[in-house]
Amino acid sequence: MLNRQSGVLDAVTYDSPGALSRLSVVSLVETLFRGELRYYAMMVNDDSQNAVVPSELLEENGRLKRRVADLLLVSRVDALTGLYNRAFLLQQLKEQISLHRVRGRAIGLAVVDIDHFKKINDTYGHQAGDAALKMIAATLKDTMRASDLVGRYGGEEFVVVLEDANPEGLAIVGERIRSKIEEAIFIFEGQQIPVTASVGLAEGLVKGSEEEFGSQLFALADSAMYRAKNSGRNCFILETMHRNVHGAHQQEICVDGDAR
Repeated sequence: MLNRQSGVLDAVTYDSPGALSRLSVVSLVETLFRGELRYYAMMVNDDSQNAVVPSELLEENGRLKRRVADLLLVSRVDALTGLYNRAFLLQQLKEQISLHRVRGRAIGLAVVDIDHFKKINDTYGHQAGDAALKMIAATLKDTMRASDLVGRYGGEEFVVVLEDANPEGLAIVGERIRSKIEEAIFIFEGQQIPVTASVGLAEGLVKGSEEEFGSQLFALADSAMYRAKNSGRNCFILETMHRNVHGAHQQEICVDGDAR
């Protein structure tokens, strides 16, 4: 908190390793802007303090903004890959579902899972696995539109929230994700390691409970991803809320993972 004697923030409150576990980002922001700025307001009304308030306020305001920005970043971003983390991604999915209901447009979801990720870890070590996750993350960021939300759901699984979806467009997206990951050159400690992914996609118009719709949409995409795994990996399968659509040229691009 603000040290009333020195007029600066005690860094330990916000920079200590356990800070985020003790206070939520929201409560921190509320403390900063309700508590600390109220103190400055009191200083402004004190004629004896007027001479020092402007420069101190500007300097402290800059520090507060940087701290809040850092806290918000930590609360939203996966530390390893730099993508959105699971909690923030699910929050954004809820907001997008509400928005698409109002607009009357379909929303899409892609679940991307690295093939044989355990084998990469067991063969080349966990550092290689981490490097593979970073490579997939970078590939997804480069492949998707700026309006798409890309996040790491957990482990070797990634999720993409897609605006204004339709089956034809999602089929193109699924093949693009699959092919870009397959074509990416992954080299770890001088050795090139083949990496592929299985992709499940789902889309639909928002109907009924938004929470229930979100659960159903994710379940469809997740199920499609597992079916892609069972079809030989390195392929995509697309589902809608009404009908099933297999990825174009699926039989050509789904291959036995053990043969790679």
